[in-house]
Amino acid sequence: MRKVENPFLLNEYQSPAYFCNRNIETRLLEEAALNGRDVTLYALRRMGKSGLIEHAGRKIAKKHGFTYIYSDIYHVSDVSELAETLANQVVLQLNNKKGWINKIVQHFKHIGPMLSFDEITGAPQLSLTHLQPKEALRSLDTVFLLLEQHTQSVYWAWDEFQQLNHLENSSGVIKKVRGLVQQSKNIRFVFSGSHTSMLLSMFSSSKQAFYRSTQLIELKEIGAQDYAKFIQRHFKRGQKQISSSALKQIEEYTLNHTWYVQALSNRLYQMYQQVDDAEVRNALVQLLKEHETHFYRYRRLLTSFQWKLLVAIAKEEKVLQPTSGRFIHTHQLGSSASVLRALNKLVDDEFVVEIYDKDTRYYRVNDVFLIRWVQWKYG
Repeated sequence: MRKVENPFLLNEYQSPAYFCNRNIETRLLEEAALNGRDVTLYALRRMGKSGLIEHAGRKIAKKHGFTYIYSDIYHVSDVSELAETLANQVVLQLNNKKGWINKIVQHFKHIGPMLSFDEITGAPQLSLTHLQPKEALRSLDTVFLLLEQHTQSVYWAWDEFQQLNHLENSSGVIKKVRGLVQQSKNIRFVFSGSHTSMLLSMFSSSKQAFYRSTQLIELKEIGAQDYAKFIQRHFKRGQKQISSSALKQIEEYTLNHTWYVQALSNRLYQMYQQVDDAEVRNALVQLLKEHETHFYRYRRLLTSFQWKLLVAIAKEEKVLQPTSGRFIHTHQLGSSASVLRALNKLVDDEFVVEIYDKDTRYYRVNDVFLIRWVQWKYG
């Protein structure tokens, strides 16, 4: 394991030492795998789903002898790319098994795969993007068959699973995948995604192929006390100091949303030996300035009214009744019908998220740093 200079990681999972809590969620994923249940893991973007999957996957592999495979399908645009992405993840995971190349080539011989090796890593790569849709669907059978015949049980994570809805003939592809999942005896699946409403509709609607086929697990914020202890512990190990007041400010500025906590803590760890309230504010302002280009781009992507509504929601942070007279009058938003149309568009495009907290529903701007930037710039 490489040495980590800054313990607050942003884009990768390194080891349990740099992973905060998630003990309950890890146990739920472990218990599901051991008891034959597939899981749908859902959360807002940047809540730490990928890190949790990696943490649980490695633990399940080490402790229970599973082969862990992670497949991110966010980038796939058609069934051929889907087949190629999944096949290559399987190839990478099995590349240290005796006779694996011959076995894989034999399995895929019906479609004449193009096998090459990465010039830098030497890792094998299968090219399947030349396939016609029917051949690509057939190749999915081959991928699943390889894992069904694997000597170890397989724990297979599909991240951004809702992307299947965007493929050509999406219902046919989803039905095909559902059939293969249903037939799998040697594989346990975790399907995750961050477009919550779209993902959940795939598993909660009676019209969908995956209807009620998995255990649903929602990933929420890490407890404030747990995160504070985690931050404090790493500052102490780095021979740095952070005050209780500063820890409270981090919680408030980031809403305890995982990636934003990590980003602010990372910057504070880099910049200061001793952190108090002023240092937290300074680091936050630096981060907001660095993100301004993205925020101005968001403004250009939206209509003037959509941007005005987004600013109004960001100012209030949580909005329970966006079509109420008070909210509309306070922010001079015109009619409730206009607000509702703009709100639906903002939710569809994930600029705004709809959050359920027990019996309460509210709306919030998705990007926490955008909330703070709006409050800083617009008052």
